[in-house]
Amino acid sequence: MTLFRESFATQQSLPPWEARGVQSWCFLFPLSATAIQRYLDEYFNFAHPEPAPFRFSALAEAQFGCLTISYYPVIASTNKANMLRYGPQTTSWDHLSYNEMYVAAPVLCNRVTPDNLLVDRQIVWIQPVVMCDNSSVVFATREIVGIDTMHATINLRPGRAPGSLHVDTQFSGFKTFSPTTAEGPLPFLHLETGSPLPGGLPEAATREDKAFLEGLFGVIGGVDLVGGVRPTTTRLISLKQFRDAYDLRLATYQAIVASTATHTDVSDLRFFDPKEVDLDFMWSASAEQILSSFLQLGRPGDEKASAPHEGPGWDLVGRQVKIKVAFAYTNNAVYDQIETLHTFGAE
Repeated sequence: MTLFRESFATQQSLPPWEARGVQSWCFLFPLSATAIQRYLDEYFNFAHPEPAPFRFSALAEAQFGCLTISYYPVIASTNKANMLRYGPQTTSWDHLSYNEMYVAAPVLCNRVTPDNLLVDRQIVWIQPVVMCDNSSVVFATREIVGIDTMHATINLRPGRAPGSLHVDTQFSGFKTFSPTTAEGPLPFLHLETGSPLPGGLPEAATREDKAFLEGLFGVIGGVDLVGGVRPTTTRLISLKQFRDAYDLRLATYQAIVASTATHTDVSDLRFFDPKEVDLDFMWSASAEQILSSFLQLGRPGDEKASAPHEGPGWDLVGRQVKIKVAFAYTNNAVYDQIETLHTFGAE
């Protein structure tokens, strides 16, 4: 495992981290088992230079992606060594605030025995797309946790309907791969919801949708969550890697890294009509790999740009995603237990 060298400039980046009053909006959409398995085989199940002692596969009972957009009003490192050296947790210099957007999916992880048997079944989460608008958080998640987080501009504001959400996300990339194309800010995501529903989960929701929410929050739609629910801990798996500076096709270091996210004090659960959710991923050369492979959004043809709204750069072709379930909630969260499960040999 690589050794992280801390300094005064990175002390607020050391785990564990504790966040309070996190506001999250979640949007579930269907994903095929083929797309999920293709991603797992490419990033986790590859056998060079040697196979990992784990096997990752798509869940037969949960083939969906979850787009989550979160606002963290305050998050801080609760690393005890830092707290003893630099002062109490209540100091303000080490408290960060940021917006985050990611696409995640639950998958199955089995340990592989020397006899090639699959044991120790557990459900873990992968995050093929992660964007954040805080440089310190991007550094911590990339260099410490190993998540391939991208720095982006994430604009959250109220939508046109009362209680709705409007999100525009931009990142730095290339509209087309050409010697004459300059790198610049590119639209990646546009989203707008309707007003929250007065009741719970829409009646049109499927049994699978309700089962997912029951497992996530410990409740089904329509239950009042003002008093909070039992804590929920999810396990996140990522591929931490350092690419060769001279040949980006080669990796000088690769490891499967696990971390945990514990959500407590969940409150203010609200549902939105998925038919009123407008979600577009904007197509560009820099976004092509993730949009075409994992999200399975077809390559644009000769159609004109959808332009979800006016603004510089929003002349790209948008690929719309149909949402099955949309909900929002507020909670506290702790991110901890970062460990290296397996280190691959050098290529």
